[in-house]
Amino acid sequence: MTKEWGPSHPDVARRAADCVVISADPTAHDANPFYMHRARPLLMAVLAILAEHGDGQLGEMVGALHRSHADTARYEALVSAVAGVLGESPEFSDRLTRTLGMVNAKSRIGYHLGEHAGQEFPPVDIDVAEPSDENIPGSVPIAQVVIPFRDSSASGERLENLLSCLRALRDQSTPGERYIVTVVECDVEPRWRSRLEEFTDEYVHAYKSGDFNRSWGLNVGVVNCRSRTPFVCVLDADALVDRDFVRRNVARFLAPAVGAFLPFTDLLYLDRESSRRAVARRTVERAGDVDLAYVRGFLVHRASGMCAWLRRDVYEEIHGFDERYEGWGGEDLDFVLRLQRVTAFRYFDDPLLHIHHPVAPGIVRDDGRPAAVLPQLLTWEPDKPIGRTDRFAPVGAFREERT
Repeated sequence: MTKEWGPSHPDVARRAADCVVISADPTAHDANPFYMHRARPLLMAVLAILAEHGDGQLGEMVGALHRSHADTARYEALVSAVAGVLGESPEFSDRLTRTLGMVNAKSRIGYHLGEHAGQEFPPVDIDVAEPSDENIPGSVPIAQVVIPFRDSSASGERLENLLSCLRALRDQSTPGERYIVTVVECDVEPRWRSRLEEFTDEYVHAYKSGDFNRSWGLNVGVVNCRSRTPFVCVLDADALVDRDFVRRNVARFLAPAVGAFLPFTDLLYLDRESSRRAVARRTVERAGDVDLAYVRGFLVHRASGMCAWLRRDVYEEIHGFDERYEGWGGEDLDFVLRLQRVTAFRYFDDPLLHIHHPVAPGIVRDDGRPAAVLPQLLTWEPDKPIGRTDRFAPVGAFREERT
């Protein structure tokens, strides 16, 4: 899924058009506001080079794509025009290539435009294979998937994303009795319990007001699991996984030197329309996966969040996630760095899809940094047990509800 970039004129032209779209589409900002803040000056430098060239035709095309950033025809027209100018003007080619080199060096946001983006998916083969665990020895639950969650909005969009995530987790090539799906609702009340119980093996409500604490929610799910499965997956509520997600990742632990891993290198944040179509493809039509040629979105290169797999004993050794992280940002990087210090850590390159949702305002400051006050990396040494369901509950309040 990683987008390659090279020195040829078509590569340079396409990367330049990518910069136009990334700078214009709010979905790119939603993918990672901090990375977008850092990338924006570099993106604007690319746009300025295009706008300043020649008779202004490139500038007009840039403006048209900027206004209609999802328009495939305008995207391809700009790619073709830039490639033509690159072949005619060595000075323009040198300036643009050098500036794009800086984008490559410092920006971690990329653009994915599938060859058939916006077109109808081909028909699904209705013959769905029966689950098989032939590559997973034993007969007891071997993996736990933990998802922390909160949606106190009026729209319920995050709830719908979680339900899509859970439906995909219930449509796996691994038999359902071999893995446990745990949802931890971190809220002042078990707001969505009735909607979630159908799709979960374990539902836990743990009282939490104020900012969402994803780290604590994950620790609650892992520590309080009824079955101590040897392998744990921490997953975000907006992930859309393929049918072999559990089987493929559990099997990776059977290889030598695998204590923990991220199953991806680049996350793909689908735009709203691609999210709608991908969810329908995976959970309604029951396709085994989503063909990336038919979707559009933005890549976060070398991300550290959204999904990680690890051995339970490793999770316990590093005391799980740092529960001092409140609000958005930072906890995944800290978690991955601590994993790399204590265990054999791997990266794989599976596609991992993020379902679109609006990003709450105010999670980053004007300088692009997270608004939350973050603890220092690599300093988590808890003096009390992690994952306590009553950690944030006021005296006398409802503390925990689980099924």
